[in-house]
Amino acid sequence: MKKIRTILIMWLIALCCITRVKENVLAANINKIGRTADFIIQDSSVISYTSDDISEMTAQQLCYARNEIYARYGRAFVSPELQDYFHTKSWYNERYSPEEFQEEWLNETEKSNIKLLLAREYEICPGGYVLDQEGYRETWGNMAGIYKLADMGTDLKIDLDGNGVTEEISVHPVDSRAYNPYDEYRLCIDGAWIVGSGEYVDERIYGVSLDGVHTLLVIFEYGPSDDPVCTFYGYDQGVIRMLGTIPDNVDRIAVNEDGSMDGCMRCDLIQTDSIYASWRIGAGNMIERIPQEYYEFAFCRDYPITLSQPITVYSNMDFSAESYILQPQTVTIPYTDTVNWVYVQGETGGGWFCCGNMSWDEKRQLFQGGFEAD
Repeated sequence: MKKIRTILIMWLIALCCITRVKENVLAANINKIGRTADFIIQDSSVISYTSDDISEMTAQQLCYARNEIYARYGRAFVSPELQDYFHTKSWYNERYSPEEFQEEWLNETEKSNIKLLLAREYEICPGGYVLDQEGYRETWGNMAGIYKLADMGTDLKIDLDGNGVTEEISVHPVDSRAYNPYDEYRLCIDGAWIVGSGEYVDERIYGVSLDGVHTLLVIFEYGPSDDPVCTFYGYDQGVIRMLGTIPDNVDRIAVNEDGSMDGCMRCDLIQTDSIYASWRIGAGNMIERIPQEYYEFAFCRDYPITLSQPITVYSNMDFSAESYILQPQTVTIPYTDTVNWVYVQGETGGGWFCCGNMSWDEKRQLFQGGFEAD
């Protein structure tokens, strides 16, 4: 009996050690999610990508992105090309030989992404990308990545401010008895907390790093009538601060290598639609929209509308610019400055039209058949 007990204790100790190794590997992985620097696909551990997401990637990018998942765990590579490439990355810490690495360490999202990337790689390059060809280092400048906001769950530990110390993060409803309990929530980071509110708030926490060091937290709300909002929070020296919002779905926001973010925002100047826009961290470390001379409509730019009366359109958004009369016809409206001007494109030509001082009913009578939603 004593011998059996000893064996059982040793087995439990071994199991704990194995579990701890796996947890340490996953913790190292979690601490890198949301970082835009030096990754081809930054969030392949936590976001299941689709065929559309990777449709523009080359066979080499697909191969590197697939092996990047293993590299995050510290796996070494037999291929000199892969080994050389990942050794150029500040986050790569070689810990396991290919024989030591265990596939069971991969989570289901990673396995799914590996399968997707491999299938696409073989689809566009039968037999797959050929590694270790002469001059492979010269191609590394083409390793542009795809970045999204990472879904990090509801409770997690992560180093938010890059000081090497992990913070405990959670989100809780202020009143769990409410019909939509998370519509007023408390975001907690260690001993600090902040209260936020929204409509149809997702209980999960999202995250992204725009500088490769500090990780911002994001709370997503679906909003009324499909008007989503992402609210960004920063953490520094024990203080949580709301940094601003982006009025778009969390799955549509893309992060660029320069730290800016691309997405859409609603713009109902002529009809119910959204525009493509970009945001960045600006003055006071707050989220701000990057100014553009004009914006492209996202969904209804090719939606046919009937122009019911002649209008004067201009070559630029300026009443002193060259102008001409656009006669009644079927038109589309692809661009706007979001305030006063829209670009009206007809079969006989197009130009900028100022509608900022018109009422909604006047615009509806002039441009008939436009898409309208609440």
